[in-house]
Amino acid sequence: MFCIECQNGKLITPYSLFPAENEILLLPGSYFEVSGTSDFHDGLHVIHVKEISPPYALIESPFATDNSISQGARSGLSVERKKDTKDILQKAEETQGKKTSIGTTPKDDWQHSNTMTTPEYKDAKKPLSKDIETTVDKLKLGQVDVLDLSGKLASKEDTMAIAEALKINKTLTELGISENNISHQGAMAIAEALKINKTLTRLWISENNISHQGAMAIAEALKINETLTKLWTYKNNISDQGAMAIAEALKINKTLTELGISENNISEEKRKGIKRAWNKRSSSLYC
Repeated sequence: MFCIECQNGKLITPYSLFPAENEILLLPGSYFEVSGTSDFHDGLHVIHVKEISPPYALIESPFATDNSISQGARSGLSVERKKDTKDILQKAEETQGKKTSIGTTPKDDWQHSNTMTTPEYKDAKKPLSKDIETTVDKLKLGQVDVLDLSGKLASKEDTMAIAEALKINKTLTELGISENNISHQGAMAIAEALKINKTLTRLWISENNISHQGAMAIAEALKINETLTKLWTYKNNISDQGAMAIAEALKINKTLTELGISENNISEEKRKGIKRAWNKRSSSLYC
């Protein structure tokens, strides 16, 4: 939410659908600076800005028409606005027990979700892409057996929704989610689904920058999952730490028959570790 302190504007109340509100249209070329921010526990983030004189004229003032706000009217409205805003912020602070802070950094969606309650996260998260929403519904209804979403997950919320649907789905056997930059958080969500899903046999998750953290999450899932037979995780910025976790998981997992993990940041020593763990299998390893 923006709290704007302005000196110039056009009164548009006569043309508004909300005649009870004093609405002002900000003029093109107006010059503002941020004076501070306020954060509240319920997720409300207020940015305070005020109008200042520009270093040079950006546009000629259009005032002197009948509908212009006189200086006196503007001053009166400004006082009224300031009072209303002050009351709102004061009530919010009293309710939430939070103090106004200057220069607060906006919260990262994923990091913030770790400290939010479920209702708060549902309210704060972005809506799903239309196509993904349809796909999620089909997954939950068991209407899909092969699904390629490579390059089609537009947001973190899309990835989370697909992961949650996988926990319910009982028909999908092949899933492609490569080239979506889902990062380690997305990989963790998919890994949690793999611990529950009993039908998926092939997973393409390459070129997603999942790093060693995502690889470690998938490794933990491989220790539990008994249906996945083919896993491709190329070009994922997986380091030695992730490779070690995969190698340990392969000592336990008995169902994986094909693994692609090349073009990552894995040293020769750790690649050999994966090969040793894979050694007894007469199937394909790309490392």
